[in-house]
Amino acid sequence: MKHCWLLVLCALFVLVSVLSCGDNSSAQNNTNGYDFRQIGLPQDYFPIAVGTEWQYDIELFPPKDPLTHEIKFWPEGNSEIVQEVSGRLLFTDSATEEFKLVLKVKKTAAEQGPLKYPIGVELEVLQDDLGIYEWCDQVFFAVTNHGRYFVNLVKTYSPDSPGCPSRGSWGSWGTEPGHSIKPYFFGEEPGTGLGLENSNESVVFVGMASKNNRQCLHFTRVVEGNADEARLDSSAGDIGRSFTEDMWFAKGVGLIKLEQRVGDSLTMTWTLKE
Repeated sequence: MKHCWLLVLCALFVLVSVLSCGDNSSAQNNTNGYDFRQIGLPQDYFPIAVGTEWQYDIELFPPKDPLTHEIKFWPEGNSEIVQEVSGRLLFTDSATEEFKLVLKVKKTAAEQGPLKYPIGVELEVLQDDLGIYEWCDQVFFAVTNHGRYFVNLVKTYSPDSPGCPSRGSWGSWGTEPGHSIKPYFFGEEPGTGLGLENSNESVVFVGMASKNNRQCLHFTRVVEGNADEARLDSSAGDIGRSFTEDMWFAKGVGLIKLEQRVGDSLTMTWTLKE
């Protein structure tokens, strides 16, 4: 099976001050407002013990392509270059082909890329048929339970990876690895959303919901597209358009289902194989 990435730089490289290694969400780190006493603690729905493994069967829904979105940070002296990248996964095989993603908690990690959260683990990508983590050097969950239980998904990128500023005609800014930080999971009142400051991406806790015969915590990741989506180049497909990813986390298991949509069109699903 062949696959590749099409990347569109949605913003020029911008120099900004270095992000703190603490909580990068725009919301205040207050206490939990949602009563988990009847359903268990948030961390019960996000197991990360060493050796924990998840295998997902991935289904795609042509003619729509699954979309991607990352905010990448590249160190540059005492500041950082911020790179916003939107893209899509392309594939040449039939839609009936089976795709799999297998992740495992490899070890604990006192440092999670640029972060030093109280709890951290490094993930091992055992199988990745679509190349979702293809260009990542390392993948971490960075967790804090000070005030609210909060999880960031952290990825690190080699200076040799595609899109690194030092590889292009903009000049060379050194050889330090880049990284991305994505708010992923947290414990709060339903309707609460968190996101990086000045980002068009956020994750919202919808509340409790039943999925695959399990009671789950339901989150929705929202990526806002370009201001004028109607004028996007048709040759780029849906790149740059708004999309959502609904995620359901089951107690003692973790993420059991992901559904991505562009508008009302389903583009991709992940289903945990138990």
